[in-house]
Amino acid sequence: MAIELPFDLVPSDYATAPPGLDVASTLALGHRLLSVAPADLPAHAGVSRDLLRSSLTLLGHTYGLLQSADPGQPRRPVDLRTDNSWSCVKSRLEPWTWLDEGDSKDVLPARELWRKLFPGGSLSFTTLDYNAQWAEASWRIELLTREHLTPLLRRLVGDVFVDQLLTWHARYTAMIGISDQAADRDGKSATKGRPGSGKARSRKAAEPPGKPDGAAELAQSLPVGELRRRAQQAIVGWQLTLVTLHLSGHPGARAALAPTDEFRERALSGSRSPAETEPSDPTAPPAPPIPEAPASPASA
Repeated sequence: MAIELPFDLVPSDYATAPPGLDVASTLALGHRLLSVAPADLPAHAGVSRDLLRSSLTLLGHTYGLLQSADPGQPRRPVDLRTDNSWSCVKSRLEPWTWLDEGDSKDVLPARELWRKLFPGGSLSFTTLDYNAQWAEASWRIELLTREHLTPLLRRLVGDVFVDQLLTWHARYTAMIGISDQAADRDGKSATKGRPGSGKARSRKAAEPPGKPDGAAELAQSLPVGELRRRAQQAIVGWQLTLVTLHLSGHPGARAALAPTDEFRERALSGSRSPAETEPSDPTAPPAPPIPEAPASPASA
């Protein structure tokens, strides 16, 4: 007897999350998928669903902290001062690369340090969104610590500029809501005791896995961009689970993919989901609610 497969979907369409998902729309899509999850799931599908639920819980917790944080430290001034500190270091380190090797014993070390800190001679990472910029800056700060290059940088560019760089990186870290625990764990010793970290971020050790706020501690230890990425991976895993269930004849699996279909269609048409904020800053405060009818295409 021939086996007839349903051809009312293209499985590869669900191998990625819909494009253009910011934090708010990732949360919205994930919760909508959970709200229409079919009943009578096999064990493996229940695991995928529960992973999606826990990923959304972590993302939602951190996103909520960012939105309810004390507004006493506006983001833009911290961002500008941090960008300026990197520009100062770059502009003072670069002239060392113009010298001949015989001009100073520091020329070769300076060239190597320049290559490591500014691949391609660019500061383009300072134009990225907050979370991406932090990640780019953070590995540079961590490299200085790991390879014991901070004394060399101080000698080449001056203490005041290195102090400013470390101070504003620490404030930037606090601004985007990364805990002391996460920064210290990654070896960023220069950021210890930084200003601006709130009471909600002051705990020094994670709770044992069995404690109820262990999930909150984990959420605080990761940047919101990483939690968004994990939540989107969980969405994709759940989508593929539903595809597999549908192809094997589960009666409710196809309908449970409808939220993904809707989000993808909106993205392709250039319209924002009613649940989305402006995509330019995924950690910005939520915009006023958008009516259920599709919005006008966003301007370029």
